[in-house]
Amino acid sequence: MSTAEQVRLPDDCTVGYIVEGLLGARLLHSPLFHSHLENLQRLPPDTLLQQVTLSYGGPENPHNVVNVAGGFSVQQDPTRFKSVHCLLYPDTDWCPRQKQGAPISR
Repeated sequence: MSTAEQVRLPDDCTVGYIVEGLLGARLLHSPLFHSHLENLQRLPPDTLLQQVTLSYGGPENPHNVVNVAGGFSVQQDPTRFKSVHCLLYPDTDWCPRQKQGAPISR
């Protein structure tokens, strides 16, 4: 049985339990980790490349996504993860090419 099943917590909480509860180490708060529980649209788009983790609202809150002008429409990329990928790796063969100087709208 996995630790997450034993403690009946989500994966991120289980990691915290293992680190602090079992190993006795202290975790530090970082503003660079983002949960589906926060308003992700408030995250400034120009800071996306500095973030450690991003999330999205999932089926219960599908509009809670990061605001990224990407090569894909919201209909094509409802989680915005493909658009974030193309922001990080613009030379990926399936990423749309952006005209120089022209931002691609959501």
